[in-house]
Amino acid sequence: MKFTTVITAATLAFAGSTAAANHCTQGLKYCSTTLLYVDDAFYRPKLDAYEKFNIFRDYLWNCNANGQISLAEKCRYGCANGGVGKNDFCPPFQPRFGGE
Repeated sequence: MKFTTVITAATLAFAGSTAAANHCTQGLKYCSTTLLYVDDAFYRPKLDAYEKFNIFRDYLWNCNANGQISLAEKCRYGCANGGVGKNDFCPPFQPRFGGE
């Protein structure tokens, strides 16, 4: 019995540590779509809660402790992926057709 308990506890501890590794990196900013790429199962319920208030697409999120997120800002012209280990960002307006 004790051996089974030890193995179960060790397995759960390992599973918890590997799951945390799939969350966002604390201190970085992420686009909504990047968070879903990082860990869809973890972030979709959190983002779906914000979607009720029309806060989902083109938003930038702060990554806090334990993979928790908080709203940073709305990106007026879309949200851009900054690359691995870098902040995502809100790009500046880029006119396409001579000043539009």
